[in-house]
Amino acid sequence: MVNLHSENSEDFYSDIYLAFFLPHSLCSERSLYKKQKSKQMIVSITKIELISYSKLLTFFSFNGQIINELKQSKSKKYKLTGSWNLKDWYTMTLWLNEKDISDFYRNGTHLNAMQQSKTFSSKIQSRRIYKDELISWKEAKKLF
Repeated sequence: MVNLHSENSEDFYSDIYLAFFLPHSLCSERSLYKKQKSKQMIVSITKIELISYSKLLTFFSFNGQIINELKQSKSKKYKLTGSWNLKDWYTMTLWLNEKDISDFYRNGTHLNAMQQSKTFSSKIQSRRIYKDELISWKEAKKLF
């Protein structure tokens, strides 16, 4: 069935193409095509608000170790930025699946940092979106 209320016009037209031009005897292929087309990676974006400037060294210490672990993880890409006041920090990572994210976040230095986060952070927020690439910082910051 064609979804007439698709938010993405490209998906709408591909649905029409699949519904009318791909024979009904190939329904499983039609479903497989749609699943493969919609398969996107996961972008995880985190905002960390430091309690005070005196916590910058603690944050940088953890962050440096976490970046080293990210380089060895299954993360496809990552980036980090801070705000002009040096109290708000953002990280962004690109992953193939939820399992890879969980394996990273629940182990090593990242797990230790999460357990100690109340000592250096007043607020931590995280968002996940589905994209094939990392997004711009301008777009990411609008999510918080």
